[in-house]
Amino acid sequence: MGTDVRKLVYDGYPATSVLGCDLRQDYIDLGYKLYGDKDTSQIRFFTSDVFDVPLTFNNEVADGNRTKVTALSPLLGSLTHIYAGALFHLFDESTQYAIALRLAALLKRESGAIIFGRHRGLAQEGMIDDHLGRYVWKVSE
Repeated sequence: MGTDVRKLVYDGYPATSVLGCDLRQDYIDLGYKLYGDKDTSQIRFFTSDVFDVPLTFNNEVADGNRTKVTALSPLLGSLTHIYAGALFHLFDESTQYAIALRLAALLKRESGAIIFGRHRGLAQEGMIDDHLGRYVWKVSE
């Protein structure tokens, strides 16, 4: 829904430098509805699947034109800050590793570039039944 990137812009970061990505357009649309900013938000929201990002770590930097971004893959090696909040706990350990590699492939190879977020884990890994009756992965802290 873009809450975190909207907060970043609200706190003063330039909206034209912010990209918001989700797997489903429904979540982006819900964010526009919740915040009432479909016609005014300068944040570039788009849908893409992190598993479509190729695992390549080279010095080629993608085109930095953020206004035309429609997928994650063209951003290979060009991002300096990646926020991935409340994401990893949704997957098993091997899938978490695959996601981490793909996020690293998007990161620019320069001092200060960072991947960060907020995540929660438990001491014992495995599936748990959350309070809504959904099964999710729990991972070690």
